[in-house]
Amino acid sequence: MKKVLLIIAVVLLLGFGALVFHATVNGYIADPAFYYSYQTVSSNNRYVFVMLGPKPFFSTDNHWRDDRMDLTRQLQAKYSASGLYLNDGSNTLRWQMAQYSWEVFVPSDGIHLASPAPWPTAASDNALSFYENGKLIRSYRVRDLVDLPWFLPGGHGHFEWDKDINLDDTNGRLIVNTNHFDHYVFDMATGSITSARRPGRLVLLLLLVGTLSLFLWRRKKRFA
Repeated sequence: MKKVLLIIAVVLLLGFGALVFHATVNGYIADPAFYYSYQTVSSNNRYVFVMLGPKPFFSTDNHWRDDRMDLTRQLQAKYSASGLYLNDGSNTLRWQMAQYSWEVFVPSDGIHLASPAPWPTAASDNALSFYENGKLIRSYRVRDLVDLPWFLPGGHGHFEWDKDINLDDTNGRLIVNTNHFDHYVFDMATGSITSARRPGRLVLLLLLVGTLSLFLWRRKKRFA
């Protein structure tokens, strides 16, 4: 029994150490990036979602001269608001979205959209949102998707919670992997989670079981 408990303790300590190492090695002090304007075309090329960043202080400011700033000025000159447009060269807004994000996932239905929050600074901050015709239908906080947000990599007061996010447009799904190896599949039409794999919860359960077993073993040995 003692040998089994020792093995469990070693495994848990190694797992805990890996989380700390992951957070430390990938940590950095960072500032929010500039809110550039950009556009994302749906996979069927029928729609384009345009995200407009703030206007530059000076329209001819050479300090910000780069490809992304040039695109920002072009999009700001053509489009009136962030939202979905037909990808036919027109600028007639189909629906508008006010919340800025550095990335959006645009399915081919012209109705739904998913976007990660641009800069979560606390576990209670928004991490991922789903929209229908520009209206919020579902959102998730960092702590809704990651069980141990304190060990996430990132900068000062900033959580890098997502490892990768991919749109499965054919099946209307958003597939998300976190930096703690959680795996989620979301329904784009509702924003609900259709399947989830959360190894962090297994680690916590094993830690609880191991601690309880050790306590009972020591208590039994003490009164034997």
